[in-house]
Amino acid sequence: MERLAHGVAQLIRGRVDVEPLLKALQPRLYRLRFQPVGARHAAPSPPFDVVVDGNANNWVTSEWPASTGLFRVGVYPALPMGSPRVGDEAWVLVDEGRFAETAARFKEIETMVEGWGDAVPEAEVTLLLRATLDDMAAPR
Repeated sequence: MERLAHGVAQLIRGRVDVEPLLKALQPRLYRLRFQPVGARHAAPSPPFDVVVDGNANNWVTSEWPASTGLFRVGVYPALPMGSPRVGDEAWVLVDEGRFAETAARFKEIETMVEGWGDAVPEAEVTLLLRATLDDMAAPR
């Protein structure tokens, strides 16, 4: 099943490296819809789309149009517009200054979850991964 992985992506010189998150997708162009996950009780920020080449794993748009932070991300075929979403929505923490530390912490949680196998329902695993990303996105 094609799906975008929950995880941490690195902001590098105005572009985001999403390659680790695309590993389960077929090699083709995708449109990623990023919806910022704001602080509780904050006004919602508008979503934005970027196009990524799922084969080359390169952004094909200009500069990343946002700052770092936590985003809900949906994956859609790049064309035609209005195509249905591919797989489930994922949460992605876009980080710059603390990327190595943040990615390593999240990898530890992923490894723990993988060890559970089917013993824990997928919905509960998703809640844990999202809560972990939300906690890591909080200002320190």
